[in-house]
Amino acid sequence: MAGASDIARQASDILFLNEQLTGLEVLENITEQLNRQLDANLKHTVGINSFLMGLGLIDIVSPSLLAILHNVTTTFIIGKSLTYIQ
Repeated sequence: MAGASDIARQASDILFLNEQLTGLEVLENITEQLNRQLDANLKHTVGINSFLMGLGLIDIVSPSLLAILHNVTTTFIIGKSLTYIQ
């Protein structure tokens, strides 16, 4: 792809700087890790928020405390998702 035209480079989503395809393996590994992280984050978010809503429905926790807990857990999950994937 290094010898491709400027129009082909601008239209492509991925640009290979050499003729070897070893970059595809790295890209596939990164994609799998990101998908696992997104799946885990979604499961944690749904689980925690469902638990918090349950506590609110049966009047164990006040609405203001639920709002704080929701924001804290959301911030934690977002912060966790910003960690570097190896």
